[in-house]
Amino acid sequence: MSFISLEDKLSILPYSSFEHVWRGGGGGPVEKADYAVLNVAVLTLWLIIAVELFRHFLEHSSKDKPFFKRVLDGIYRELATLGLVEFFSSYVGNLY
Repeated sequence: MSFISLEDKLSILPYSSFEHVWRGGGGGPVEKADYAVLNVAVLTLWLIIAVELFRHFLEHSSKDKPFFKRVLDGIYRELATLGLVEFFSSYVGNLY
């Protein structure tokens, strides 16, 4: 019974660079993962959590103040309108 080492297996492959990570389970080498997309996703989630905490604080502060509550409702309506306009101008506008 002959034993072939991992180095011998790697030496017969057409690519033997260290830019790839060898999977022992089969399927050959795999390129190293780029975590930039995951980093942006996590950062976006933290930003959403921070904005939601700030909104919760503002809504809690305006609980017994009707004028402040109406001002916040007006700001929410304007931001919702701005979001819809941005959606239709950038995403739907690029279709044509």
